[in-house]
Amino acid sequence: MHRPISAERLSQAYRWCEELATSHYENFPVGSILLPKAMRPHIYAVYAFSRTADDIADEPWTSEAELRVKRLDELVGNVLQWAAGEVSDDSHLGVALSHTIVACRLDSQLLLDLLSAFRQDALFIRPTTWSDVLDYCSRSANPVGRLVLSIAGVRDAAALTLSDDVCTGLQLVNFWQDLSIDLPRGRTYLPLEDCERQGNHATLLDGLAIARGRLRRGSAVVRHVRGRLRWELKLIIATATRILADCEQNATRLPTYRPILGRTDYLWALVALLTGRWSNGLR
Repeated sequence: MHRPISAERLSQAYRWCEELATSHYENFPVGSILLPKAMRPHIYAVYAFSRTADDIADEPWTSEAELRVKRLDELVGNVLQWAAGEVSDDSHLGVALSHTIVACRLDSQLLLDLLSAFRQDALFIRPTTWSDVLDYCSRSANPVGRLVLSIAGVRDAAALTLSDDVCTGLQLVNFWQDLSIDLPRGRTYLPLEDCERQGNHATLLDGLAIARGRLRRGSAVVRHVRGRLRWELKLIIATATRILADCEQNATRLPTYRPILGRTDYLWALVALLTGRWSNGLR
């Protein structure tokens, strides 16, 4: 049953989401100071939801897959309740996300799509083709971009399509960056058919090329947004490009080497942003 949430309780819930969001290492900025202040609590709520589901599916690998799937299925029920305004006062995530869904007119199906990808993670089966990989990206990454644009009030079809390209590119960069972590866990997102036909390294090079192509094409999304969000998107794309370049330069080492952005990389991204060269690395 719907219960009114006090402003104080709502503020507390959003602070919890912010603490969760900012406590995790990310190469790509999450709710940075470049975002309009009014957007940040909603971004933190969406990120906290995604982080919570991701932790259930993937980390710290201490429970059986069936238990993780059960917990994710429970989250599906939670999302449906939160979208309907039915939220328990003792759930920080529920209080914040329910308010965000209503205030920003979010499509709750995007949250359910994310959960379907996390469920796939828990029951990991190696993708067979690039179509399988891209289908996963369409549920694990693309909804996040669409949610961010919706929070900003951007619902233009062209912008959403370009956002999908950026998000798919980001997801692929993350796959190749984390290869040294995933391989010991017995998982890889390099499609099996291609690896059997041409070898792992050639398939990885294809994956790097696909990531670059998606980021290059999707970078035009910045033309569809205004103000500080445009700067935020430029910074995300610039830092992703920096990681991608490292992956490309060290492609043979990626099974044992993980590129990580350092202070110099962030300084480079900032300078590139201020000088208008943020997308030069994609040319």
